Amino acid sequence: MKKLFVLLLMLPMVAFAQNEKVKTKYEDFASKTGVCTIVNYKVPEVILVAAYGDGQYKDKVSFSLEKMTINNSSLTFLQMIHQKYDNVSSAMLEASDVKALYNAIKEMMNKRQNPKPEGAAGVKYLFLGNDGVSVECDNDSWKIRLERFTKDEIWIADIEPFCNRLQEVIQQIDKIK
Repeated sequence: MKKLFVLLLMLPMVAFAQNEKVKTKYEDFASKTGVCTIVNYKVPEVILVAAYGDGQYKDKVSFSLEKMTINNSSLTFLQMIHQKYDNVSSAMLEASDVKALYNAIKEMMNKRQNPKPEGAAGVKYLFLGNDGVSVECDNDSWKIRLERFTKDEIWIADIEPFCNRLQEVIQQIDKIK
């Protein structure tokens, strides 16, 4: 009986803990108390092409770098914005997460060249970033989500232009640190 009582007492705590939103590195850093200085650096946008049947569709992803300083502590973030009609999705990636995303895409590009296992209909590769960005690829296309719980996806036939832009961003981050 005591075990049941203790279990019933713990149930609301477990339910509450599961509903708690995990803060991104940007949210955590920006929520610190103190005067915040933000320096913006422009990064050229990238046009991504997706093939649908016989046609092509172009998506634009805008980039900017933000170096935030609060109480003599600094972090650099990459902001990516994708706007499709009235829907806008965005992501703020801390510098180390930009490097992790780049490395994951390069690894997925290499793995994608491997033959699929015998009898398999297909193989998918997936990267889930700490700050909500995910990248998925299969034999035919790539898909990027900037926000964890959104339906907005960027379909890409060739990931190379996006990967090249990330490499340029990493070089720019190293210069402004």
